[in-house]
Amino acid sequence: MDNIHKRFNSKEMGFGLVEVLVSLSILTVVVLGFNFLSGVALRSWENAKNKSIAYNIIQDTFECTRNLRDINFNSPSYDWDDGVNTENIEDVCPTNTEAFNGFGRMIDIEDISENKKKITIDVSWQERGQEKSLKSITYLTEWRGRY
Repeated sequence: MDNIHKRFNSKEMGFGLVEVLVSLSILTVVVLGFNFLSGVALRSWENAKNKSIAYNIIQDTFECTRNLRDINFNSPSYDWDDGVNTENIEDVCPTNTEAFNGFGRMIDIEDISENKKKITIDVSWQERGQEKSLKSITYLTEWRGRY
């Protein structure tokens, strides 16, 4: 009986209120930290996804402009100044595809010289209530020799 009596009178019987409160506060801080990190990861994933779509739109538009430049390259009567313009790009590469949903595209074509054009493409979208955009510039040259 002495052994049982000592056990119940001992101060090492279990956790006290202070230990429980400290462990709960540490657990709360850890859980809130993981919650914050998951929110940051979700926003970063959404931003990366939208940028990837915008880069694909830009790349597709550049390929359309190169296609317009290269089309009918065997025809001596083909004038690349008439072929590479904003209206023709919109006809060849329209913006109404499903990938463009929520994305806008602006194309600016500037004549640098007789054989060189500067093409600027600006893609914009809404992300978490803010306007985001990507801009890219390329130069096209008349690579055919003049006849």
